[in-house]
Amino acid sequence: QNRLAANKCRAKSKAAAALLEVQSRDVRVAHEKLKGTVTELKEEVYHLKEQLFRHVDCGCTLIRDYLSYTAHQIVDDA
Repeated sequence: QNRLAANKCRAKSKAAAALLEVQSRDVRVAHEKLKGTVTELKEEVYHLKEQLFRHVDCGCTLIRDYLSYTAHQIVDDA
């Protein structure tokens, strides 16, 4: 009876370990996808800011205010 209980316990532990392996793999895959998304979003932000800087002389108050705010942030962080 003790041997049967020990076998049952080992089987349960083995199944739990296998489940953790699968979950770990799934989390790693999701993490890699998220890292890719972060990279894409950073590139998009860069390109949007690049477009914004092309309009620096357009006379738009919102763009001028944003650029002024951003410049102050850069100076304050330095």
